[in-house]
Amino acid sequence: MRLFYLIAAIVVAVLILIVSFAQVGATCVWYLIGPNSPAFLVLLQTAGLGAIMGGLLILFWKTPKPTDEIEEGDVEVGDE
Repeated sequence: MRLFYLIAAIVVAVLILIVSFAQVGATCVWYLIGPNSPAFLVLLQTAGLGAIMGGLLILFWKTPKPTDEIEEGDVEVGDE
């Protein structure tokens, strides 16, 4: 699952780069943004994609690694 979160975050980061480069270059070759759209809409779109990427990276960070799982012989504190 960690690999899925990492790959999804990378895909969203590439999408952010495509959107921002198209806006900075003032040519929308990929037609992701209309050529006459206001700049604040583009900023809102990239901010939303940034929030999605941040959430995916937090999920990647917080997902337990396979080595962190409890083995059969281990007992958690508080279990009696």
